[in-house]
Amino acid sequence: MNDKPVFIDTNVLIYATDADSSKKRIALELLATHPVVSIQVINECANVLRKKFRLDYANLATILENYLKTVTLVPVTLATVRLAWQLGER
Repeated sequence: MNDKPVFIDTNVLIYATDADSSKKRIALELLATHPVVSIQVINECANVLRKKFRLDYANLATILENYLKTVTLVPVTLATVRLAWQLGER
């Protein structure tokens, strides 16, 4: 696999959480690469898991804590956006 960091979006985190998703295996493989995510991705994931999956706050916190142990978290800045674009162009 390429040694460049992978920038993932909210959907990857949702697929990794969703037991019914046909994309779960791929999402978990992506998470195993220790990808880069923005704080916006974490916030969007929390919102979807809370509203769509109706997770209580305790389960939501556990899932997000596990994700935060796996990913590199970056703030949303112009540099972050440029990084995501560059990584998407490879």
